[in-house]
Amino acid sequence: MTKQKNIPKKNKFLSVWISVVTLVFVTISTIAYSVLNADLSIVGNANFRTQADIRIVDFKLINGTNGGIEEYNSNYSKDTIISGISLPNLDSTVTYEITVTNFVNIPMVLSMINDMIYSNPDIEYVLTGMDIDDVVNGLTTEGFQITFMYNSSLLTVPNDDKLDFRIEFIFEMADITPPVITAVPNKSLEVFLTQGNNIDLTTYATAMDDVDGDVTNNIVISSSPTFNPNQAGTYDITYNVQDAAGNQATPLTITIVIWNFVKIANGQYHGIALGSNGSVWTWGYNVNGQRGQGNTNSASTMRAPTIIDKSYFGDLPVIDIAGGYYTSCAINSAGNAYCWGLGTQGAIGNGATTNQTRPTAVTMPSGISFTEISGSHASDSAACFGGLGDDGNVYTWGYGAGYRLGTGATANRTTPTQITTSGDIVQASQGNMGGAAVTSSGQVYVWGANGQGQLARGNTTAANATTSLPTIVSNLSDIKEINYGGYAGNGFITSFDIHGDVYAWGWNAYGSIGDGTSTNKTTPTKINGVSNVRGLSTGSDYSHYVVGDNLYSTGYMNYGEGFLGTTTTRTSPILSTMNNVAGNVGMAIGSYDNAWILSKDGTMVYGIGYCDTAGQEFGSTVTQTTSNAAVVGWSFTPPPIT
Repeated sequence: MTKQKNIPKKNKFLSVWISVVTLVFVTISTIAYSVLNADLSIVGNANFRTQADIRIVDFKLINGTNGGIEEYNSNYSKDTIISGISLPNLDSTVTYEITVTNFVNIPMVLSMINDMIYSNPDIEYVLTGMDIDDVVNGLTTEGFQITFMYNSSLLTVPNDDKLDFRIEFIFEMADITPPVITAVPNKSLEVFLTQGNNIDLTTYATAMDDVDGDVTNNIVISSSPTFNPNQAGTYDITYNVQDAAGNQATPLTITIVIWNFVKIANGQYHGIALGSNGSVWTWGYNVNGQRGQGNTNSASTMRAPTIIDKSYFGDLPVIDIAGGYYTSCAINSAGNAYCWGLGTQGAIGNGATTNQTRPTAVTMPSGISFTEISGSHASDSAACFGGLGDDGNVYTWGYGAGYRLGTGATANRTTPTQITTSGDIVQASQGNMGGAAVTSSGQVYVWGANGQGQLARGNTTAANATTSLPTIVSNLSDIKEINYGGYAGNGFITSFDIHGDVYAWGWNAYGSIGDGTSTNKTTPTKINGVSNVRGLSTGSDYSHYVVGDNLYSTGYMNYGEGFLGTTTTRTSPILSTMNNVAGNVGMAIGSYDNAWILSKDGTMVYGIGYCDTAGQEFGSTVTQTTSNAAVVGWSFTPPPIT
């Protein structure tokens, strides 16, 4: 490709100034070689002088035609050419060859031949061998030609024009360096759901270009999945930008988590909440350090839910939580269990019986990680827990009286002990007098005491070392989830199958399973008062069944634990129509004489039932008292957005 330009004139003689290799930059520049020429693999910076590094190494006459001659010998230095020619005829030409060398490995481009100072529309030049905008890259020598000639179509002056000239070629650095996108530090990457609309994605990254400068406003943002600040989830936000030369930056991807609460658990008078971001929050009683705050301060001094720093869980997110009497437990994403609070009878699981005010590592079975944890809410100053191993078996520890741990003994266990060997357990619930588990095929194992028929064998024969071991319940199949409730020496089990039908058995003196009677059941009994169940929980003497976004309750409700606005005992499931409960249930959890629900959007917890001013069981900053006619919302305050 050939570029042409008219040469201006001053009277009969034309002076054209040329200084070879004047860069656009007139000051000393600092260039990172490793950025500009990755092939060199040089780390660090180097200085170069703008007019000294790309220079003329040769300048010579090639030919003249039809009378075009060199008037006097040309001479040149590293940055200047001086010569003179004569163009006596309309078709006269004079051609020179110019050779330049780039002595530093910096991409350069011939951007233009500088405007000449005087006007002469008759003379033009043709540049060959190198086009304007060609890149000169690396330790190379480049040659090109420039030919001066008349433009006969523009002839306005007599022939025999002579030309003294100096030539100025302008080289500039080729823009091959892409912009750099940088994440803005200290921005919130985890934002609670109620604050999602306050997120401004444009403030999370900036972009700078070596030529264009700040190109932040040109950033294009995309998200996978599509970012929705009103929907809990994990979003990969990608930032892209290119400069004016079309150089594409390396994309920057950051992950923003819009989180809410996905589970609540309870001890006797304290609660635990698990965030979808793996955070753990506690509220209520703290007499044994069950809040996990490193103290036993009264709940009245920290009424609102408080977070437990994840450093106490191995700096990993938590995936499951459980409560038992005055003890709390959790599992981190590595499958390691941690417990804190009351340690008597070995409830901490670390081989000791002392209390712990911070999460303390459970002594894990060799080679086993836990995927799920459950605990009892017994009222006899004891707690026991069960962990579901990644091998599909159940491991229990804590208070062992009454054969409740399923080990075939009544001794306490201070570390997890394997009680099943089938390897196909997918969900388990350790209760106050025993436990139950569901297999991958929907069968149910039960273990522990049998005083109220909890072992589902059609009798209430006291359990012994053999009969208390885990055994399969006959005539029960397709079970999806199971829960063990009760208190003191009484226990009952509720479950629902893949069709949403409920089957329950065991202690039923107050209608706690909801079959319309107040007699114990020694075999699984279908509960006809509720269907399409998707979740359930048990308290000390009552049950909750979740249907859609609604809650049905049955049993003893002397403190209103059923969310029915009454303290009347019910023997069949009754739908709650209470404000903040009806149509707003994500899950429910029961305790000794109070209960909580998690809202369906996972942002609020509502409590009901017994409360004393020291315990502050509902997690509200307002001084709390027993409430059975209305729920009490907690005073959770999410971390601020930065």
